[in-house]
Amino acid sequence: METVYYFIQTLAFVSLSALVAGMVRPVTVLWFHSVVNRLGVLRYYGVATLVFFGLGFLIKLLFLTG
Repeated sequence: METVYYFIQTLAFVSLSALVAGMVRPVTVLWFHSVVNRLGVLRYYGVATLVFFGLGFLIKLLFLTG
């Protein structure tokens, strides 16, 4: 389960870095959309970042404590 935790944390940090890069220049991370703006970056990468950090927190709390 520790491997899953580290994998999810890696995904969280990758999506966080994409979120930061997308806030600076949205076309770098949303090149596959016809409409490129910062709100789209927040929708995709902001939600992904929150989900991955939340999953990592739950896995650490439930399975890696103790």
